[in-house]
Amino acid sequence: MGLDGAGPESFDAVYDFVKESALFDVQITFMTPFPGTPLYERLRNEGRILEEAAWERCTLFDINFCPQQMSLSELENGFKQLGLKLYADDFVRERGKRFVDQLRAARRERRRDGSLTMSIP
Repeated sequence: MGLDGAGPESFDAVYDFVKESALFDVQITFMTPFPGTPLYERLRNEGRILEEAAWERCTLFDINFCPQQMSLSELENGFKQLGLKLYADDFVRERGKRFVDQLRAARRERRRDGSLTMSIP
């Protein structure tokens, strides 16, 4: 999260994508400018790196840059709220059920086609 060009609406867009795509396993992370990369150099040249050469902030879950289209607070709060929604027990169960249902449907289709099948409970 926090990619250049992505504003606060990106949190809802990610949630909607996950909900509509039937993805089961989802991980959200912050854009992470690793020292020595072109991204890091660009953000440093733009004055957007918060702490120079801070490898301890390169966890994918820490922020070490100023976002382009939202405030740092909006990025932090939006990420937290999105995480609460994506990893809520009910939503995780719903995604798991849809994922298994799709796998079962694919297995049935392969059986009709005479293709190899895999064992899915």
